[in-house]
Amino acid sequence: MQLYVDSDPFLYLRPFPQNSDNLFISHWHEILFFVFFFHGLFLLGSKVNSFIFGSWYDNLEQTNAKLKKDFDVRFVGICQAILSVWFCIPMFFHPKFKNDPVLGEYPFASFVASFTIGYFIWDLIYCCIFHFELYGIEFLFHAGGALFVFGSTLVPFFQPYLCSFLIYELSTPFVQYHFMLSNSPDNCPAFLGKHKKTAVIANGACLILTFFSSRIIWGVFATLYSMYIVWPVKDQYNYLFLIIVYVLNCGFQFLNFTWFSKMIRLGSKLAAGNTTKRSKKNE
Repeated sequence: MQLYVDSDPFLYLRPFPQNSDNLFISHWHEILFFVFFFHGLFLLGSKVNSFIFGSWYDNLEQTNAKLKKDFDVRFVGICQAILSVWFCIPMFFHPKFKNDPVLGEYPFASFVASFTIGYFIWDLIYCCIFHFELYGIEFLFHAGGALFVFGSTLVPFFQPYLCSFLIYELSTPFVQYHFMLSNSPDNCPAFLGKHKKTAVIANGACLILTFFSSRIIWGVFATLYSMYIVWPVKDQYNYLFLIIVYVLNCGFQFLNFTWFSKMIRLGSKLAAGNTTKRSKKNE
């Protein structure tokens, strides 16, 4: 039984040129499609969030338009993360993941790269530049750096190994859920009822577990291992290009450690607050 996917289901839809050895040109139509696809998800997000969070969310248009927009962006982030994990799982089973991870390329991996590039183009331009006041410099760095690194997979550079970095997105839905649950009233979403605090705690536990395992443990290993396997073929690439890629990767790891430390501090404060409340009740 073949557990991997080799073909690109949308490659034949490219209107022009008919043939090209350049992967950027071969997949330009997919990249462009996914830029608009993610903006379409952003527009859909307002409908989904209105359904989930009800009148409280609808009233944000007048009371806090920035928060409303942030909710819609985070809906896109959830969709992108779920699709990324779904796409990258079969990539781990492709022969080139083990046999030719640095120099190799194949159509489905190029499709996944195009999907990811399209997302980060949208994220960089619409979220981090047009709405810089919402996300600030660290998200601008992350989006721009990620676009460069994931874009390099169409050089090709580490294309079969792309899944090792996309799996970071395993923690992203829990990050977004945490934001949404923490920034909405106790009675939102209504279907959680009295169980919202339990949902917040359960989501927080999943967030810490997935973030630590996928971005800290696996992330450090994947980055270090990529340095190890690129060394024998380093002469195939421009040295400045390699330096930029790995400076950015180290920057991403720094951000991951920074964000994780913030999670731990926040979790400790919440735990301390709950302990204080229980102590007061027992007095």
